[in-house]
Amino acid sequence: MKNTSIVFLRDGLSFFFDLLYPPVCLSCGVQLHSTSDIFCPICNESLSRCNPYSIVPVASHLTRIISIFEHGGAMAHAINRMKYGNELFAGVRLADLFSKEMSEELISSNLVSRSTTVIPVPLHINRLRKRGFNQSAVLAKPLAVSLSLDYRPGLLDRIIDTKHQTGLTGTERSRNVKNAFAASAVVPEDILLVDDVFTTGATSSECARVLLKNGAKNVSVATLDRA
Repeated sequence: MKNTSIVFLRDGLSFFFDLLYPPVCLSCGVQLHSTSDIFCPICNESLSRCNPYSIVPVASHLTRIISIFEHGGAMAHAINRMKYGNELFAGVRLADLFSKEMSEELISSNLVSRSTTVIPVPLHINRLRKRGFNQSAVLAKPLAVSLSLDYRPGLLDRIIDTKHQTGLTGTERSRNVKNAFAASAVVPEDILLVDDVFTTGATSSECARVLLKNGAKNVSVATLDRA
């Protein structure tokens, strides 16, 4: 009943945004003919899917990285609108796509179980107030609902307001997020961490380190985009 209510709320939110913001391509802005589309045919052709979707990282606290799209093109533009343009409606549409595509991949590859807990990569409260929403949470919650998995966004906190990772080297990124996260409770054994983009893996690996230290046995990350 709980999941049904959440799905109803999510669908209602999508309908509200469709009324408030007539459907346009999230990349180029051209008017779309269907509310189920988020990219126009031309921008849709620029999307490149990861092959393979799932990889096992080297020298990381993560068990597995699962991503749908390669970074660039229309997807990069759409994510930038969500994150740096503070456009929640873009996030809602991307979340619909993400939950559908990622659910299919996770189920077909047996990468989740009934005991898996979904957690979004947290934002520091200062950045959350500025943006108005956590883009990782916008993506994570519909995915958890779609898979009927436990969703615990408050299990991991971002306790240091780190500077943006953009423009930093891999080493600098790792140093920037070191000790930036803390677990608020004992962590379940099987965790699926959700983020919008996987670049060097510094942020998700540091999250995984903290989660493993506090009870997790397996931490994978699912992202919409992989650079």
